[in-house]
Amino acid sequence: MEDYRLIADALAGDIAAGRLRPGDRLPTQRAFARSRGIASSTAARVYGELIRRGLATGEVGRGTFVRAGAPMAHQPLAEPAGARVDLELNFSVLPEQPALLAPGLERLVRPDAFAAALAPATVTGPPGAREAAAPVLARAGWTPEPERILFAGNGRQAIAAAIAALVPMGERLGVEALTYPVVRASRRDWA
Repeated sequence: MEDYRLIADALAGDIAAGRLRPGDRLPTQRAFARSRGIASSTAARVYGELIRRGLATGEVGRGTFVRAGAPMAHQPLAEPAGARVDLELNFSVLPEQPALLAPGLERLVRPDAFAAALAPATVTGPPGAREAAAPVLARAGWTPEPERILFAGNGRQAIAAAIAALVPMGERLGVEALTYPVVRASRRDWA
């Protein structure tokens, strides 16, 4: 899979060379993805990178356009290319997710319950949690020792902890490409 930043660099070069001029409308993300043989999510990241660099602007309902004028003097905050992946935060991705979560959160309306829910989570968990978790995690012929059970604040933290435990500092971990399958299309298919 081609890194989205390399594709954004190529488009930035087209803008700098005048092949893409201020005000030019870029293809839709779907058409761009099809023409490049990349996933739509990768195309969205390319366009987002161009916007972040100040080279393009997105207009809801109209599309993405090459930006007129000089790019911004400073780059907005973004994840640096060489930075570690931050697995700390998790964001809702479905528009209906808040409505689905609301009934389960009704009990938190009480100030005492809400305060307890907002308290910092520790790897040891609340009192008795390790002892309660051990039988749940037990499998045929094996029961974990409660004092060896650790908790994470969310799934991403758990994944980060597992990777940190298995991959020594400075080493690499190979994984498959995280993308959707792409059907290759010719340039004339989206023109």
